[in-house]
This record gives sequence, structure tokens and C-alpha cells, in this order.
Amino acid sequence: MPSSIIQRGRLADCGRQQQSACREDFLETPEPTSATVASQRQAHILLDHRRMLDSLDITQLQTIATAGGLGALLGIEREFARKPAGVRTHIFVCAGASMTMLLAQEAVNHFQALEPDSMLSADPIRVLQAIVVGISFLGAGTIVHQKGEQVEGLTTAASIFLTAGIGVATAVERTALATSVAIAAVFVLLVVGCVENRIAWWVSRRKKPNPPINHPDDSHDRCTPDV
Repeated sequence: MPSSIIQRGRLADCGRQQQSACREDFLETPEPTSATVASQRQAHILLDHRRMLDSLDITQLQTIATAGGLGALLGIEREFARKPAGVRTHIFVCAGASMTMLLAQEAVNHFQALEPDSMLSADPIRVLQAIVVGISFLGAGTIVHQKGEQVEGLTTAASIFLTAGIGVATAVERTALATSVAIAAVFVLLVVGCVENRIAWWVSRRKKPNPPINHPDDSHDRCTPDV
């Protein structure tokens, strides 16, 4: 018998043995239970969620960076005016407000991926309330009461509050609105501030009494006879 025929027969026997082994393994494998199917589905959801994190993180970082840049516009003017809240404070406030709004929904998505049957949902109104409360304490720290009725820092506190609103607008994808408000705020701080200072200077000057004018003849009493 030729050797080629013998080799073909051996290969056929090996193929039959592998097929029988595969059949035995298939028969011995238990059927997946509902718990196993649920765990596999949860694992696939988490895997897909992690794959999407890369692109999602980049998008959110761009949003937070945009918010920080818009906050820096207001902070630069406050820094040149030598106010207690400058560039860094406004950047942190604007970027922090934007990040808080973004993480509120991300936290809900994370817990829903872990527990698909949960009825967890995000309430943006409560998130806004938390931001307003935090910014109120921060703005109150910039207000300084001096002797008398003079108060300083109100404009800086208002700019911090507006900066938080700009960050929230950036987080909800209203970048055009946030940019327009930031530019308008810088215009108010620069131009309207100069006009306000000029008006205050003019009013204070009118309130001051006119100094007496000393004439050369006032030193000599006309009623006094010449000696």
C-alpha cells in the first residue's frame, strides 16, 4: 500500500478524534443561566463605556478649557484693577462650574451602567443651586466693609457670580452665549467702569466747598488808618 494512502487514513482518524472531543466538550458545557447572561451583558456595557471614555474625556476637557479661557477674560481685568479675585480665581470658578455640570450627568450614567435597573436620574436644577450657594460664599469673601458706609468688592463679587454662569452655559453647549456674555462683561468692567469713576470724581468735586481766594489787599485792613 502506498505511503500517501496510509497518511491520509491517519489524518482522517485524527480529524474524527478531534470532532468527537469537540462534541464531548460541547455536551459537557453547562447552559448559561440568567445571572450569567446578566453579568456578561453588564461586562459588555462597562467595556463599551470604557472605550467611549477616551473621546468623551477629550470633548469634556475642551469644554472645561473653553470655560476657563472665558473666565480668564474677566480675571485679567480684575487683576489689573488690583482686586482680591484675579485671573486664577475666575479661571477656577468658571472651569469648576462647568466641570460640576458635566460630572452630574456622568455620575448618573456611571451608576446606571453598574445597576441598569436603578431609577437614578440627574436634576440640573439642584446642581445649579449647589453652584450658586458655593459661589455666594466665595463672593462674600471678596466684599470688604471699610469705615463709614463705604463698601468695596461688590463688582468683583458680581463678576465671580457671572463667571460661574458662563461656566454653566459652556457646559450645556451654549458656547456662543457664554462667549458673548464674557465679552460684554469685559466691556462693562473697562468702559462703563471708567465712565462710573469719572462721574464719581465729578460729583465728589462738586460737593467740596470752594477754597477761599486770598487777594493781595485782604491782608491790609482798609478801615485801619495809616500810621
